[in-house]
Amino acid sequence: MTRTQLHSALSLFLAIALGAWLSLQPTGRRASAHCPGYVAIREGDLEHLSCLDTGWTPPEGCQLGSPPEAGAVLTVSDTLPGGCRIEALPIAAERRLALGQRLDVNREPLGGLLAVPGIGPSLAAKIVQGRPYVRVEALERVRGIGPRTLRALERVLEARPGPPPS
Repeated sequence: MTRTQLHSALSLFLAIALGAWLSLQPTGRRASAHCPGYVAIREGDLEHLSCLDTGWTPPEGCQLGSPPEAGAVLTVSDTLPGGCRIEALPIAAERRLALGQRLDVNREPLGGLLAVPGIGPSLAAKIVQGRPYVRVEALERVRGIGPRTLRALERVLEARPGPPPS
C-alpha cells in the first residue's frame, strides 16, 4: 500500500469515526452540508458542535469578545466570580476536513496542510513558501502540483483574501 493510499484510508476511517462520534453528541446536532462552518463548544467534560448560523450565545455572565470563526474551539470555564472565561482555539485541520470545511491555503500552518490527502512534508513546505495565493488555482505554479492534484486540492482548500499569518 502506497503512502497516498494509506493516507486516504486513514482519512476515510477518521471521517467515519467522526460521524459516529457526532451522532452521539448530547445536543443531537450532526454535521450538515447546509452549515457554512462549525465551532466546537467545550463546557466541562462535554463537547458539542454548533453551527455558526445558529448564533451560539455564551452562558449568562460570560463575555465573548468577537464572533468566532469557523473552526474554533470555544472553551468555557467557570473561573471568574459571577462569570466565566471563554478561550478560542482552532479545531485541528483533520477535524475541519472531516466536517467538510475547506482549509485556507494562505493561513493554514504547515502541520495543517499535512492533513490534506496528497500533501506531504515537502509539498506542504513549497506551498507555504509560495504564499500568498489569490486563488487555489494559483497552486499550479508550485512544483509537484499538476492538474490532477490541483483538482483534488480545489475540493478541500480555499484562498481567502488578506495577508497570511506572520
